[in-house]
Amino acid sequence: MERLSSLVLFLCVVFEIFLIGFYFLVLLPSYNQAEYETPTLSEGSIPKCSMFVTQKEAQRFFNRFSNSIDNIDQLDNDRDGQVCENLP
Repeated sequence: MERLSSLVLFLCVVFEIFLIGFYFLVLLPSYNQAEYETPTLSEGSIPKCSMFVTQKEAQRFFNRFSNSIDNIDQLDNDRDGQVCENLP
């Protein structure tokens, strides 16, 4: 009986190692390379951080359209040039 419980414990550890490896080697790299559509704004609307999935995406949007955004405080409230710093 003790041998069976040791085998079950060993298989659980191996399975956990497999799951961790799968996450770091397969899921995480594919998430980081995913391309998202840049949000479009209707006339007079104000961009918000909630429109973006990642900080990098928000920064690209800001760099491209910063001249045409009237109220940038929603994206860069401390006006340091880094927008949506709370996003991953």
